[in-house]
Amino acid sequence: MGRGSGASSLFKFISLALSIAFILKFCSGMITCFSTIGSGMSLNWESFKTVFLISVIGMLASVLMAIMPGLYGLAVVAVLGFSIMTIIVAIWQIVILRQSATEMLEYIYDPETETRSAAGAFRNMNISAATSRRPVPAPKKTSMTREEAQKRAEEMRKRREAKANGIELPESSDEKSDVPSEGADSEEYKIRMLKEYKELLDSGVLTQEEFDQKKKQLLG
Repeated sequence: MGRGSGASSLFKFISLALSIAFILKFCSGMITCFSTIGSGMSLNWESFKTVFLISVIGMLASVLMAIMPGLYGLAVVAVLGFSIMTIIVAIWQIVILRQSATEMLEYIYDPETETRSAAGAFRNMNISAATSRRPVPAPKKTSMTREEAQKRAEEMRKRREAKANGIELPESSDEKSDVPSEGADSEEYKIRMLKEYKELLDSGVLTQEEFDQKKKQLLG
C-alpha cells in the first residue's frame, strides 16, 4: 500500500513538474509563432492550428493526470505523451524558423539581381580605373579677378543706361587701354572683347541676354 502511495505521489510530482514545464514551453512557442506571423514571414496556419490543438490537449492531459489519484497507467501515458509533444513542438519550431530564414534569404538575395549588381560594380570599377589614369584638366583661369569683372560690368551698365537716355559718357582709362592702336574695328580688339565678355558670363557678372547683346553690338 505504501509502495503504491509512494509511486502515485512520484507520478503526481513528475506529471505536475512536467506540466508546468510544458506550460512554459508552450507559452514560449506561441510567442515565437505569433512574433513570426507578426513580422510578415509566411506561415502555414493549418500546421499552426494543428500543433496548437495538440499542445493544448497534451497540456490539459498532463495536468489532469497529475491531479487525478489512482490513475497510474494514465499518468505514465500522460508523461510519455507530454514528452512526445515537447519533441514535436521543438521540431516544429526548428522547421518554422529554418523555413523563415530560408525565405528571408531568398527575399534578400536574388541571384539575377546580384549578378547584375556585381557586373555593374565590376564595370564601374573598370571605368573608374580607366578614368583615374587620364590627366585631369586644369581649371579654367580667367584673366581678370571677380572684382575687376564686377567693376567692368557696372561701367558697362552705366554706359548702356546713359546711352539709352541720350547721354554719351567718356570712355574710361581701362576701356581706352583695351582698344588697340588699329581701332575698335580690328579683329584683335573684337576677339579680345569677346573673351572678356565670355569671362564675365562665366563668372556670373553678365547674364546670357546681356552677353548676347554685347556680342551683337561688338560684331555689328
